[in-house]
Amino acid sequence: MTVKLTHPEKMLYPECGVTKQKLFDYYAAVAKWMMPHVGKRPINMRRCPGGWKRGFFQQHVQGKVPKGLRQIDVQDASGDSNRVLIDDADGLLSLVQMNVLEIHTWGAHADDVDKPDLLVFDLDPDPTVKWLAVCDAARLIRDRLGDAGIESYVKTTGGKGLHICAAIERTVTWDRAREFCHDLSTKIVEDFPDKYIATMSKAKRKGKIFLDFFRNGKGATFVAPYSTRAHANAPVALPITWDELGPDLKPNGSSLDATLTRLASQGDAWAPMLTKPQRLSK
Repeated sequence: MTVKLTHPEKMLYPECGVTKQKLFDYYAAVAKWMMPHVGKRPINMRRCPGGWKRGFFQQHVQGKVPKGLRQIDVQDASGDSNRVLIDDADGLLSLVQMNVLEIHTWGAHADDVDKPDLLVFDLDPDPTVKWLAVCDAARLIRDRLGDAGIESYVKTTGGKGLHICAAIERTVTWDRAREFCHDLSTKIVEDFPDKYIATMSKAKRKGKIFLDFFRNGKGATFVAPYSTRAHANAPVALPITWDELGPDLKPNGSSLDATLTRLASQGDAWAPMLTKPQRLSK
């Protein structure tokens, strides 16, 4: 890794003392587990030059492209083009140098952006919804995917919800992937209308969990495994096992140090997912 860090003393998360140097060291250490999930995928970056409280999303790089990053000409569904992808661990560190606090990825690789290889369900609970209800929703989606012959994996988002993901073979279009996730989500809403909603209407979301299947579209992104979040105390989006889902788990409770300690002892909970892409019927 050859990326030069400037202003290492800059305080990015003052509540927990995380400086730019500490964030740099975290990504240097987590790279070997994180790169299989983020490498060669178009990304969206949340940059926070003044710390986590203020930031902006960026999809392009202005001027010279930093080490380990590559700019490619890829159009999303809106027609917007040019995206950045991470080629290697230097790319992660270049993002830290750019004060990127969140890394969001597409559900496809850059060599075939029209064929998704991940299905994603983002559980977004209303503030009044209890955490255990979110856990129950995740298990319900897991079971419904299982009924369709799809094995899924779960991660905390570093925010208030959960992501349920499944690796699929690159044999279907974005429209088919989204149709599948839409149908599964709306059927759950039909079965439990008092608990869940599958539309973006915030006015109708009170007391319910939004089953966000809209991440399954060309150009849509979701926070990457092991990415930090631009929230207080530098929480990490953490892949976990299904057995860990319960009252003792906090969706925003994994710190940089705790994440690295966990990985050193347990490894990546999502590593098996990468080796078992599943066929989604055309």
